[in-house]
Amino acid sequence: MSTERRIGPAKERDRLADAREDERAHAAIRNVRAARMIAGRAGSAEECSLLLEMLGIELAEDRR
Repeated sequence: MSTERRIGPAKERDRLADAREDERAHAAIRNVRAARMIAGRAGSAEECSLLLEMLGIELAEDRR
């Protein structure tokens, strides 16, 4: 008899869902850090907005 554990479909889905959620959380942190850096270095609000758009980072007011 094999000693390896078998992961059922439900457990596999749970594990994948957890991995996706972790990735979303890390992406959100990266986006906040990038937005802060851009905001600190941009010469104007328009330039900041354009740079964030280029990176695909949504403004907080756009997400609502």
